[in-house]
Amino acid sequence: MSNMRVWIYRLLTIVWLGLFMVAIQFGSSGRFTEAGVVLGVVLALIIGQALMLKCPACGIRPGILSLVFWSLFLDPACYIADVLLVKECPRCGKPFIKNKLL
Repeated sequence: MSNMRVWIYRLLTIVWLGLFMVAIQFGSSGRFTEAGVVLGVVLALIIGQALMLKCPACGIRPGILSLVFWSLFLDPACYIADVLLVKECPRCGKPFIKNKLL
């Protein structure tokens, strides 16, 4: 798996987190239509991100595992940390990033 794909995976987390803050700002200022649209975009980014990364060795998608696991515990902070710090496959333990410096 290329390092660029992992970096895009991490960058998407920062993008949807920023958009989520924009949605909160819209909602707090009474602009609920705009907040709903932005939340829809955030949800689409999260689902796309969960499907994006796949282990080349065993075929598991760690984004889906993280999303389901942390959604069950209603802990989005742990989901964000888990997505940003993903380095190896949770099932087989093989690294996603080839260069150890990343």
